[in-house]
Amino acid sequence: MTELGLRGSRFINGVAMKHGEVSHSLFPGYPIHSITNGVHAVTWAAPSFQALYDRHLPDWRRDQLSLWYAIGIPGKEVWDAHMEAKRALIEYVNRETNAGLDRDVFTLGFARRAVVYKRGPLVFHDLDRLKKIVEQAGPLQIVFGGKAHPHDHEGKEMIRMGACHAAALYDKLGGTVMPCFYKERERFVDIMRHTIALNGGFFNTQRMVDQYLHNAYRMAGRYIQTL
Repeated sequence: MTELGLRGSRFINGVAMKHGEVSHSLFPGYPIHSITNGVHAVTWAAPSFQALYDRHLPDWRRDQLSLWYAIGIPGKEVWDAHMEAKRALIEYVNRETNAGLDRDVFTLGFARRAVVYKRGPLVFHDLDRLKKIVEQAGPLQIVFGGKAHPHDHEGKEMIRMGACHAAALYDKLGGTVMPCFYKERERFVDIMRHTIALNGGFFNTQRMVDQYLHNAYRMAGRYIQTL
């Protein structure tokens, strides 16, 4: 079926750069491009961040690319919006699970479909190293959200436990992210602003659809006109 689809397509793409590269290595006889997936930023953003962007980036609901300019939003306002969204999350998780999470503790969130290739349990690969990071940097709590397909037994097992190489994750977590959160708040907020600008300004459906329009659909349209 894959070969049939490849042979019958005028434009072939992966949904991320790495996806395109790997697919091309598997099927070297075909020109495989990449168009990275994105989310609808207006739906994705928490209410507190929606209000923040409305104040500082009035066109962001119409033009999601304007989130690039989030880098200029005052840090205190970014932090306040973050804490309001985090409070809502922690209250919801505690209400549903009685987990006893603390909104002042550094929190990792992982909300994705539970399939093996998404590597949800990566952070638990080396528990001894994770404990050392917590001892040196500060407490850590993790929120997982996601379901496995009823017949995806590997995905179900992944929810319970998993093992992958996680050295790079631990280096970033223990060397930069958590120390900044607990000891260099201004630097942490600056990282947040850069992250919003990069992720919000690029990984959105507006950019994604525009790339499909210019790279794929117009090519198909020009081909149809020649028939």
